[in-house]
Amino acid sequence: MDTLSTQANPPTADLLSTDEAARFLGLASGTLRFYRHLGKGPKSFICGRLVKYRRSDLVAWLEAQEAATARGGHDIS
Repeated sequence: MDTLSTQANPPTADLLSTDEAARFLGLASGTLRFYRHLGKGPKSFICGRLVKYRRSDLVAWLEAQEAATARGGHDIS
């Protein structure tokens, strides 16, 4: 029996398509494709002929966006 098929969480479980990744990020698919074209979006790779995103890379990209653009949250004294 193949060990990948018996694992509860196979290595491909967190791989998302462009449409799925865009929904996860709250972006239009076209925007995510444009970001990839510019090299400014989340880390992605080609698997066969398909572009794939790891969920962990999407979270890391969101956190980097937050760190780079966060404003406020400080008490005014």
